[in-house]
Amino acid sequence: MFKQIIATAILVVGFLMNLLAQSEIEQAIYNNQFETALHLVDQKSATIPLDQNDYIMAARCHVALFNFEMAINSYQIALALNQQNLMALEGLADASINLGLKENALINYNDMLAIDSLNIRVLGKKAALLSDLNQYSEAETIYRFLLGKNNQNPYFYRRMLMAMYKQKKTLEIISEHENRPNYTANDKEVNMMYADSYYKVGDYKLTLQITAEILQIDSLYTPALSKAGYIHFTIYRNYEDAVVFYRTLMRTNKYSDPVYLKNLAICEYFTGNQEFAAPVLDSLITELADDPIVPFYAGLSYRKLGNIDRALELLEYATEMLSMPPYTSDFYHHLGRAYNAKRMYTEALEAYQMVLKYDDKNVQILYDMAIIHEEYNRNSSVALVFYQQFLNANNGRSTPDVKYAENRVKRIKEEL
Repeated sequence: MFKQIIATAILVVGFLMNLLAQSEIEQAIYNNQFETALHLVDQKSATIPLDQNDYIMAARCHVALFNFEMAINSYQIALALNQQNLMALEGLADASINLGLKENALINYNDMLAIDSLNIRVLGKKAALLSDLNQYSEAETIYRFLLGKNNQNPYFYRRMLMAMYKQKKTLEIISEHENRPNYTANDKEVNMMYADSYYKVGDYKLTLQITAEILQIDSLYTPALSKAGYIHFTIYRNYEDAVVFYRTLMRTNKYSDPVYLKNLAICEYFTGNQEFAAPVLDSLITELADDPIVPFYAGLSYRKLGNIDRALELLEYATEMLSMPPYTSDFYHHLGRAYNAKRMYTEALEAYQMVLKYDDKNVQILYDMAIIHEEYNRNSSVALVFYQQFLNANNGRSTPDVKYAENRVKRIKEEL
């Protein structure tokens, strides 16, 4: 009987010591004294076997100290003591993600959901991880389930839309916009996905409407500024509006993005600000070395500023690096005009011939060639041919060039 009392007393003392030690560890953790807490765990292990909760507390300290490898080791020991310890499984998954071990984390989350299939927090973490692993279809399914449980959660809705966006479900996203929940009305990211979806189906008017709504919320929101500027710049060629968006965009980004800066400079060119466009585009030639548009518009800007030598140099360079067939005829046309301005008429005619090679429907080039042949080569017969081709191609239209060509045809025939 006495031995039993002694044994019981020893157990009670051990239990009390364990509680005391655990209480000290928890207090240290509460006070963010993580190294102290780990020292207390070591002290405790010297006298009493550690349980799963001790290892979880040690793991949390390691996480707080960014020692994720040691945290993983502590969580794994806790799981060895209890394979269904949800705190250990979740902690192990989170620490694994911090080390880039996302596939391992996914296994841990699945193990947790096998125990607790309706754990909203873990489902959310799994869906986010699936998105990081580019498994967007599975992520979307989970987010839809979570929205069914809590349909007023803007985070789940945004993440679901992002998963759909990554899967290029453009029409489905547009359908979501038509049934947009009220709580996303001021969500910039959600609205930007709507705007981009309408852009992809060619509804530029609605795209601009949505970007305008976004900019009312945040006038410096880069994606909205970029999209609106790009539509005005490339689709509508409304350079006056485009330049406003690009100016704001560049101020917001402190002129750090070379592509935005290129677009701004080209818009400045078209709105008459060649003093800005020429040096800016010139400065981007090296940085955007594969883009012939840069030296091309730099050359046009210098030509309008009267710097024909630099203009010609840049236009020649632009045509040498051409790999963009839709622009080829324009490049050679402007190059020919630069040669013409330098009185290099042979080179100008060669450039104009290249225009016809790439675009035999370019009516204006016929007029330009006629002018050179008549006024500079003094070859009225050849000029007459080009004038007549120019008039036939214009099919009775009335423009100053057409009227001039008609007068020259009449005069040349009289002279011949």
